Amino acid sequence: MEKTVPHPYLGHEFIGYVINSDFSKASQDKIAELQQKFVNELGDDVYTTEPERLHITLMDWVAPLVDYHRDKDKIFKEIFEQYDQAVEKSIKGIGPIDIQFCTVSVGPEAIFLIGEDTGQYKAIRDSFLRQISLLPNTKMPPKIVHTTIARFSKVTDLEPIREFAIGQSIDFTERVNYFRLLRSTDTTMKDPKIIKRYYLK
Repeated sequence: MEKTVPHPYLGHEFIGYVINSDFSKASQDKIAELQQKFVNELGDDVYTTEPERLHITLMDWVAPLVDYHRDKDKIFKEIFEQYDQAVEKSIKGIGPIDIQFCTVSVGPEAIFLIGEDTGQYKAIRDSFLRQISLLPNTKMPPKIVHTTIARFSKVTDLEPIREFAIGQSIDFTERVNYFRLLRSTDTTMKDPKIIKRYYLK
């Protein structure tokens, strides 16, 4: 039987430069209600991300979990101008993005929500990648629009968690008005430094 994979990075510092967006307070509250249902069912087999840290990743610039064998802050300074211009060009003409979240999904490493837009995230990511060659070993931008709401703290059977998730529902729309370029120091986005906002208009 397939098992969960505990998150090995909690409590460790991993510097990264990423672009994502946060959630409104109303959306945070809806997700928090769902998170609590998983906590009630699974106890300390899971840990949840605080609602104010929830985010929707657009892409990584300098990936938190990749060792580039160089100082990441220096790498960021070297790539910033080119990457920044590529993002500005990629979002040009794209207004605020409405994302409908209505799917709860479970994988071996996390519980997450899948959102649906009308193709804007893919268009932005594809445009960026046409202009930029990512740093070696940097993961490609996600293929989906999603937010991770919980990870696993223990090895346990995955199928019962998936069965429980099938019975849960979520349905809300999040409007993304801008993306945030952040310097993060861990995988849960604790106290990130906002470097720049890219407004959609």
